[in-house]
Amino acid sequence: MSNDQLSRMLAAKVGFETVNVSVQNGSIRFIGRVSNNKVLSTKWMSYVTTLLQNDAGVDVSRKYFLHGNRLVYAWRLVVEAKPTPEAAMQRMLNELESMPMGTDMQPIMVNSVPHDGPNGKGVGFVDKRAVGVELYMLKERGNMMGG
Repeated sequence: MSNDQLSRMLAAKVGFETVNVSVQNGSIRFIGRVSNNKVLSTKWMSYVTTLLQNDAGVDVSRKYFLHGNRLVYAWRLVVEAKPTPEAAMQRMLNELESMPMGTDMQPIMVNSVPHDGPNGKGVGFVDKRAVGVELYMLKERGNMMGG
């Protein structure tokens, strides 16, 4: 497994565009960016959540810097290279391969009951909820906003 293979898979599956990869001090460090596209951002956060749940040797943060006069950031993903860097990259790849590809990652509708919407034409659903990662992210977003 090479850095290039993993970088290509990160881009294809979760929209993480790798800018730099280095192996140092027993860890693999990825610096990159994720599009503001809502679907890609959701996939990235889903992947980060999965990594954090399954691997204690992961650190994810944002690295802020000035680009001209603008404050911008890049994502920093650091993974312990244990027992070897190749084994750590293979764990990351396994997590990526288990994720849905393309547009097949959609919120699941539960308890959806058609009803007459506000325009009286039967458009809309009662109790439209996202489950899984989307529900977790909505809950966390509410906590961050004081809700």
